[in-house]
Amino acid sequence: VMIQPWEFGSVPKKWIEIMRAQVDEVWAYTKFVRDCYVQSGMPADRVHIVPPGVDVDRFRPDAPPMVLKTDKRFKFLFVGGTIWRKGPDVLLDAYLKSFTADDEVCLVVKDMGGDSFYKGMTFADQIRKIQADPRAPEILYLTDDMAPGDLPGLYTACDCLAHPYRGEGFGLPIAEAMACGLPAIVTGAGAGLDFCDESTAYLIPAEKQCFTEKRIGQRETADLPFIYEPDRAATAGLMRRVFENRDEARAMGAQASRHIRENFTWERSAARALERIHALRERPIRRFEITADTAAQEMLAKGEAAISAGKWDEAESVFGMMAREFPDRADAHAALGSALLVRGEAARAADVLARAVELAPRDAD
Repeated sequence: VMIQPWEFGSVPKKWIEIMRAQVDEVWAYTKFVRDCYVQSGMPADRVHIVPPGVDVDRFRPDAPPMVLKTDKRFKFLFVGGTIWRKGPDVLLDAYLKSFTADDEVCLVVKDMGGDSFYKGMTFADQIRKIQADPRAPEILYLTDDMAPGDLPGLYTACDCLAHPYRGEGFGLPIAEAMACGLPAIVTGAGAGLDFCDESTAYLIPAEKQCFTEKRIGQRETADLPFIYEPDRAATAGLMRRVFENRDEARAMGAQASRHIRENFTWERSAARALERIHALRERPIRRFEITADTAAQEMLAKGEAAISAGKWDEAESVFGMMAREFPDRADAHAALGSALLVRGEAARAADVLARAVELAPRDAD
């Protein structure tokens, strides 16, 4: 079983190739992630939704609130690494458009990973620049590690979570905040819709935007990756709405808490995982079923796909590996010889094709 979240739509091709061959099931946190895998080529009957859960005994509306260094009466909260994918720039822009230093409001940002897995990627400099502006609304920027037991109190110390993400695999801070009774302002697309709707959250309109190349960083993807770009004006409007309509927001938070506490507990998550494990026990283990012929056919298909894309270097590499791993298969040598011939390496091609001819009767038998 593979549990590998993904936030950018189309999944890396290499992942799909390996998973198709070796993985019995992919467990996706949300329908969005499941769709990402299926649309990228993973068989639909091998991708199932197994969401994480919230520890509702700890994340509850009556958790003792943390003491925060602000005198402002109303507090928005953002929890997570302040990286582009999570929309901190959208949040900061909306906050600055909606409020000034004179408003009784503070934005609490609990950042993480700035010195480790998100090093060099966070919006720390932009946040500190806003903090230095006396005209700007207040921001309390928290970067120190926080004990897990303190996190529920951070949520209950605030009044509304704002998370205008571009891409998420699940969005656990959203669910945790909702469990604690906070209304949430979240992107109205993608992973969050598995547990957020108009009755449990304030949804930001968002536009699907595709990348221009089939890759994320160095990873080639099955198709064009995409994100959901939240509407900045709408984000600002929702922040102002929550600030000015606190009874409505509290009612939304109470409904959100009931929804998470009833439907997204770890007990429910464990039951779903056990359901899938019992189903898997009735099937052969996929990676033990792969025959040499299946592996050779998959390599042949990969090489032919490279030829179709005009990638002759890649085709030669694949067919060469196939010929080494399956030295007695005529089709491996024939494919390699053809690739070499197209690339103008006639002498090598002749030797390889001669070997294919030698093997052909044995292969036919």
